[in-house]
Amino acid sequence: MRRLSRVAGRALVRPIASSGGRTSRYLASLWLKFARYFETAFDPDDDDTAAAITFVTGGIGAPVLFPSAKAVAAWHEPDSRAGRSEDVRPPQKPLSVLILSTDSKTYGGIQRYAQMWAQAAYELGYRSRTVVLWRGGVKPESRVGPARAARFLLTAMAVALVRRPVAVVATHIGLSPVAWTIGRVLGIPYAVSLHGDDSWRVPTKKSIRRAVTRADLLIPVSHFTREVVRRWADVRLERTYVTGSILSPRLELLAARAEPESYAAALESRSSVAYTNLRCLQHLHESRIPTGFPPWDRASEVGEPAPLEASNGHESGVQTILTVARLDANAPYKRHDLVLRAVAELRAKYPRLRYLVVGDGSYRPHLQRLAETLGVADIVEFTGKLTEDELARCYGTATCFAMPSRISLEPAEGEGFGLVYLEAGIWGVPSVAARAGGSAETVLDGISGLLADPDSPDGVKTALDSILSDPARRRELGRMARIRALEFSYPRFRRRVKAVLHALEAARRSPADADLRSVASSIEPEYPRFSLCDCQEQSNGESPDLESIDESSSVIT
Repeated sequence: MRRLSRVAGRALVRPIASSGGRTSRYLASLWLKFARYFETAFDPDDDDTAAAITFVTGGIGAPVLFPSAKAVAAWHEPDSRAGRSEDVRPPQKPLSVLILSTDSKTYGGIQRYAQMWAQAAYELGYRSRTVVLWRGGVKPESRVGPARAARFLLTAMAVALVRRPVAVVATHIGLSPVAWTIGRVLGIPYAVSLHGDDSWRVPTKKSIRRAVTRADLLIPVSHFTREVVRRWADVRLERTYVTGSILSPRLELLAARAEPESYAAALESRSSVAYTNLRCLQHLHESRIPTGFPPWDRASEVGEPAPLEASNGHESGVQTILTVARLDANAPYKRHDLVLRAVAELRAKYPRLRYLVVGDGSYRPHLQRLAETLGVADIVEFTGKLTEDELARCYGTATCFAMPSRISLEPAEGEGFGLVYLEAGIWGVPSVAARAGGSAETVLDGISGLLADPDSPDGVKTALDSILSDPARRRELGRMARIRALEFSYPRFRRRVKAVLHALEAARRSPADADLRSVASSIEPEYPRFSLCDCQEQSNGESPDLESIDESSSVIT
């Protein structure tokens, strides 16, 4: 069956030159839809085939193993074989894990998060199975009707009855009631992923509130999201474990191939300098470096990266500001308008400046009119939606990344994590982000980028000017941004998946008030959220006090 599935997967991406080719693809699709319920995993030869299999199967059933993730794991762990780390469970009867996902056909961070969860669980020695709510992909403004909800619940319950998983993971807060039902009926511990503003608002449905408050473990992607949810859910800290999100393995793979020396230096620096360790950050703080950069005396050991201008391949003298985000008129919190105004003011100082806006949506016409009003339409390019390969070329030509997203709790909107800052960082591109929400954790102020007030045009302009005008500082910020991005690479994410599963297994044997956060942290610590100016002891899990949040404001004081 495994061999037939590989052949079928290759047939999906084979060029169609005749009706016979179309017949082959049709038969391959039928086989894969059948095999998804019986295969342990699909193991294609390349990412394009993996994406095609995922599209056909809808991400349902057996996990699809993306070769880029295995390649990245091999670079991080040279001794690993075929992407399977030393953390694999000892030989025994495989335990099952049930993963609840929204969909696998829509391109986005949450969808990738669910896919990588399934792959990581499989590589750790579990039998992972995924049940998808939207089999055909999420449609704009789509709502979950009673029939779809009932089918999803019955499918998930049937899989749980057959597979008897040791844990259930709801990769979105909206799926948590199904996880609670399975846990209640079958006595299986479950975890709920918490991403961004969809978790910040108090759920209107009682079933979601109940599922969140009674979850064995909450796994938010940021410390900020954890504290916001703890305010309305009254959940003990010991029942939470911050995992962070996951950097796209394909983008990391492309960045590593484009700049192998810089990537290798960052990879070695992360392990040798112990960048993410609190003791290192405290050491940097004690060094009292006025620029906010760590000492780089180890450059001769790890290899000096090429200058950012050369390694990122943009034309000599051209300076490109990049923003990657959806353009939604109902959620303009990404603050493209603020960056446009900053570009208009900086244009005189930087004659060869340009602004690249990646993404599409209903907000695009308004931004295009604003660019014309400000007189910068000739240096602003709206690309629309791009593939990951096309997006990689944009990151490779960028001088800096800018997205100072506003944060608000009423209405709930903002960055729960800020994955795009990491995508820019893996290419050595420093970011300008907002001094609030998850972006203030992803971008370390003065280390891997600069933070600005998302309601201050002058603050955003000053931050951009600081990066554009100082090549040396830009290189240092870019170098540290690449190291920061590696903290959320697939191998680290897989370690955190292991920590979550270990904690959920312990929940079956532990009392209701067990400290599952400590159990998970014994396998892999939560990702550090400190900045150079905020080196606080994190072993006790203390996060910022949210009592100072103005719920209608964009800034956390």
